[in-house]
Amino acid sequence: MGLATDSSMKKIKKSTVMPPVGTSAELENLLSLPLMTIAQERKASAVELFERTTRGALMLAKPYLRSRPDLSEEILAAALRGLWEAAQKYDARRFKARFLTFSAWHIRRTIHELLNESVIYIPLYARNAACTINRGEAVTDAHRKAAESIPRVASLDATCGNDDEGTTLYQFTSDNAELPSRLADLADLRGEISEILSDLPPNWSFILTKRMGLDGQKALSLEQLGKKLKLSRERIRQIEFLALREIRKKLKHREISAKDIALMS
Repeated sequence: MGLATDSSMKKIKKSTVMPPVGTSAELENLLSLPLMTIAQERKASAVELFERTTRGALMLAKPYLRSRPDLSEEILAAALRGLWEAAQKYDARRFKARFLTFSAWHIRRTIHELLNESVIYIPLYARNAACTINRGEAVTDAHRKAAESIPRVASLDATCGNDDEGTTLYQFTSDNAELPSRLADLADLRGEISEILSDLPPNWSFILTKRMGLDGQKALSLEQLGKKLKLSRERIRQIEFLALREIRKKLKHREISAKDIALMS
């Protein structure tokens, strides 16, 4: 290498100009500032990130607010809680993604945890119906007319007259009304059915007798018989079906039906 000339030395001196040094008062002010620990620096950084991206967290929570307006305050609080967790964990040197992208996962996670803790979910239409009922709209003439237009219904198990053990509406209503001659024919079957019931298993005979009211008492429902015998309603229905099938087999020539047996009670 050759020796440095005067011109090259001048260029080196120009490129290595020293920065200006402050006055002694400025240096004292800088030295008097309190120094922050690493933990304090991280907290200050997290607070700054949190404050700058609060609006973005609320935007991410908007779809959940539309689906669950009853939990609007809780959802917003969960979104901010997830944002704060992300701000505390974020490190720009470790994560290449932007902070808002990084925090989106934490925000959604906290919101989903909140929604999963909600045991009872009330659909929107049900909440609207509840609000309408709570408002208590005044009854108008239009409402009264609509109520009068609703057809009145009666249970087929209701008895005619004041006697609870009287004939039910079911015994009078059918596709083809029962003729007096048919009722007279059924009267002759009482003895045959009594003999058939005595040949059936005791529980079959008991269930069919109670279900049809063949003992002169009020017919019992499936639920009442189930509680009495400690059986399920479905099991009572199955036994009733089997007992009726046996009776039909033995009285096949008489063309008897379950309704005929009820008419004999």
